[in-house]
Amino acid sequence: MEEVVDIINKYCSLITSCQEAIVSLNLDNQITLWNPAAEKMFGYTVEEAVGQNISELIIPPHLRQQHLQGMNRIKTSQPPQAQLQKTFTLEAKHKNGHLVPIEMSLFQFKVEHNQAFIAVIRTIDPHSNTDPPKTPEKATNPTLPQTSLQFPFVVWMSHEFKTPLNAIIGYSELLEKSVNDSLSEKQQRYAHNINISSHYLLEMVNEILDSAKAQAGQVVLSPEWVELSPLLENLNCILHEIANQHAVQLIFNVEDGIDGIEADPLRLRQILFNLISNAIKFNRQGGQVTVKLFKSKTTPCICWQVEDTGIGIPKDKLDKIFTPFYQIKNFNHQQNGTGLGLPLTKYLIELHGGKILVESEINKGTTFTVHLPVKMRKT
Repeated sequence: MEEVVDIINKYCSLITSCQEAIVSLNLDNQITLWNPAAEKMFGYTVEEAVGQNISELIIPPHLRQQHLQGMNRIKTSQPPQAQLQKTFTLEAKHKNGHLVPIEMSLFQFKVEHNQAFIAVIRTIDPHSNTDPPKTPEKATNPTLPQTSLQFPFVVWMSHEFKTPLNAIIGYSELLEKSVNDSLSEKQQRYAHNINISSHYLLEMVNEILDSAKAQAGQVVLSPEWVELSPLLENLNCILHEIANQHAVQLIFNVEDGIDGIEADPLRLRQILFNLISNAIKFNRQGGQVTVKLFKSKTTPCICWQVEDTGIGIPKDKLDKIFTPFYQIKNFNHQQNGTGLGLPLTKYLIELHGGKILVESEINKGTTFTVHLPVKMRKT
């Protein structure tokens, strides 16, 4: 079982950044992995959850027998692959005792002689994945047309896409980094291409889902004190790999004396990831992306500045880049996407009470500057 856990831990950046709860189990139903989204969804820290029986931890007493019987059927089914993508709808138990309606997709896999399960869990009700909100911050996006009738359909379709995509990503990474080097170079290249394409599709699905939530006013912030050092380390780890693939140098410059900010941690990470990954993708080979973090000298704000040496944006296009689905066809630099990344980023920044500014010059590069208000840390 240790080999299974080691393989999963190799992909901690993907698991850590995923907005769905990801939990791995051994054949005794003991939890061996518990990602940050699971901590937020159920209230248990990773130290409290790992090693516990999942039935006793998050399954309500009146459903435990049914859950155990279902798990036993899956474990004893022949062949095991018949239950590879089993999805359940049920209620789970939060640490504070309240019930959380969830959808759990269960995947079974085998590494050498070890079997394990991966559970991908999402809340059905977007308001029930945390403690009852103190003061929910919720607003519609005025720049997007209201599509309340389409919202349930978009959410349903997005979840239907995300379940198999997460499985494809996980398995392609396991293949690509096979512990026994059992794949040929050609097969590893195929696995790598599958992984890259799946990540691209998942990014598009997430953007469409977030856009639908913004249109319907379903984006709810869960602000908390965010330590910036771990956040920057996580971004640096993931984005340096992307920068290397594009032959772009990535530099972080952080002003002394900045330790944290009060914000929604997942949305803050999404804002920064979108801006930095865009700066990398729209750069040129041998280019540079510089991320600066500093205190504003004129307002009580923390500023994030993402500066690239890429192809630049024409001045007559600057006022259009935050328009949904708008994409610049610039030179020979073709980048696929939905055209929703920047509009969503701007919306999330404004939902935090901040603002975003952009400056650009053709053939010299673009600079995005984000101002987020500082809220005093509660003592």
